[in-house]
Amino acid sequence: MSLLKFLANPLGTRRAQRNTRLFSSEPLLPVVERLVYREHLVENATGNAGDWKAKVNQQVISGELDALKARIDWWCDKQIALKSGSKGRDDSALKRQIVIHRGFKIINDSGASNEWYMLHRGQLFKGTRKAIEQRINQALARAQYA
Repeated sequence: MSLLKFLANPLGTRRAQRNTRLFSSEPLLPVVERLVYREHLVENATGNAGDWKAKVNQQVISGELDALKARIDWWCDKQIALKSGSKGRDDSALKRQIVIHRGFKIINDSGASNEWYMLHRGQLFKGTRKAIEQRINQALARAQYA
């Protein structure tokens, strides 16, 4: 503010202008809700339940929070980017079985008896559940005596 404008306006006028700005009826900006889910930032800038957004596989996805979490789960677990229309919970997801054997996760996605698999240190082991369990037991027995 220049010196001439400062001298021309009485101090009371300036205070009144300042107070009207502080207590005016201007709408407040919406609060942005943010959360981190499986190392992905999920945001809701509008406050609506269906306007959550996240960035997965270099693409921005949006929708309801539960649907976004399911899509992020699919991306983190299987590296599959689901389309926005699909829910990710089809019949194959209902058939999925997970067994923890001596601290190792053995997974079957299809329901067939010979399509079990396990990932360990970047290696994929496939076969029947019993064969994978035997292989785990053998590896742990070898590690005990080594």
